Amino acid sequence: MKLVSGFSADLSSLKLHEQPGAFEVAIPATWTWFYLRKQQLLLFFQDPTHLATKLRNRLLSKSVELKMGEFSITLSHLTDLIENNSKLDHGLVSTDIFPKDRQNYASFVKISSANVLNLLSNSNETQATFVYLQLLSSIIIAYIDQSTPISNRLYHAWVTVFVSRFWWTWLKHSTFLDKSTKKSLKQINKYFITTSAFYSIELNAHNLLYLTLLVIQEDLPVEALNVFLFNSQACEATFRNARSLRGVYSSITNFTVNDFLRRAQKLSVLNEIKAYEQLHPHENEILFPVYHKHKKHSSNLIDDNPRLKITCIETIINNAYQQAKKIIVKLKMSALLKQNKALELNDLNLYVRNHLTNTNDHSTLADQYESESDSDNETTTNNERHGDNKTESDCDSENETELNEVLRSKTKTFPGIRLLETINPTLDDSYFDIKINDEHKFLHKQTACWFLTDKNTRLSSDRLTRVVEMSKQD
Repeated sequence: MKLVSGFSADLSSLKLHEQPGAFEVAIPATWTWFYLRKQQLLLFFQDPTHLATKLRNRLLSKSVELKMGEFSITLSHLTDLIENNSKLDHGLVSTDIFPKDRQNYASFVKISSANVLNLLSNSNETQATFVYLQLLSSIIIAYIDQSTPISNRLYHAWVTVFVSRFWWTWLKHSTFLDKSTKKSLKQINKYFITTSAFYSIELNAHNLLYLTLLVIQEDLPVEALNVFLFNSQACEATFRNARSLRGVYSSITNFTVNDFLRRAQKLSVLNEIKAYEQLHPHENEILFPVYHKHKKHSSNLIDDNPRLKITCIETIINNAYQQAKKIIVKLKMSALLKQNKALELNDLNLYVRNHLTNTNDHSTLADQYESESDSDNETTTNNERHGDNKTESDCDSENETELNEVLRSKTKTFPGIRLLETINPTLDDSYFDIKINDEHKFLHKQTACWFLTDKNTRLSSDRLTRVVEMSKQD
């Protein structure tokens, strides 16, 4: 992707961007933070779900010691949070921190939720972990969330870019690293995210902005900015829907390519009917069931897209840089960056660009990707076992006493939880009468089961994982 898009590298013998059908945008000379060339034949997006998973899985590796300034990034901060706070405040279980499925989507959404971030922000020791999970949240907002306006997408995407650049540059100048080139590169990998994740953050933000410029120039329709569709979740949903088209009594979950194409045609017709009925309501319209949470999300493009201009984009990028700078100052990284003239916008971006451009040994980078990936794969299993052993030994004693005491919570509102002040008397059998912060509340019995659960015991969506789990039980 880097070579084709001309990001810090180029194909000297193959000029794809000079093809007749290539896109071209006007890039101001003052945009020192933008590394893509103005002509592009193809635009690339690293699957944001996989990118977020890479960042989460980096935390699971024992071979790394993620560090920002004077603070460490560690999962122990989340385990302490679970032990010292009510589940009503954070909504986490141990399997969210140590997931058995490394590609689990829900777990990294939960550990980067607003409630978790609020709790982490209250402690000075957890500031680096807070910032790291905030980057994870920004990736979700920028590329996965359907309701995010394009201006917010750009803001969160570039906050992530600038924080990553600051972090990487700070490590390059840190005194605790060996200054020899090869050793320094390996040591940075120990304290930083994977190289592939770093480049993915950069490429996604650059391509999102390039796509926005094409829409502003009216070279592409506004619908091209629906970047939440550029991920694996939409593809997996299509396969789930295709499987659901089998007969009621059929247990066959697999199908051939030809079977899938036939089912995809049926899905296309069904979606066309559904879209028509939603856009053209009438007396005899066909109503399709919609999950109640999905009703809150609008898949329509946000109203501010047509109003975006170059000056608006520059303001968004500048705000993103200022926010990243505040984060770096809070983590006590700014002094070293200022000393090495890498704190201001132009200085930082020119330094990073020059270094990335001078890195021409692609075989070395390929070895980095392989070694980083292998180390994560080897160490995650141990972490998962550690998490499982911890919860199995403690869950029984905790569950026996949890609801017998007056529950304490640091929040007063509980969105998404069936915890009410008053209920319909006819539903009395479905609720428990409890006290939270000395106030009477009604807790739904299903919510009580969730509250007393320390692990997510649902089977994995991966068939091989399910077979392994069932064989262990036998």
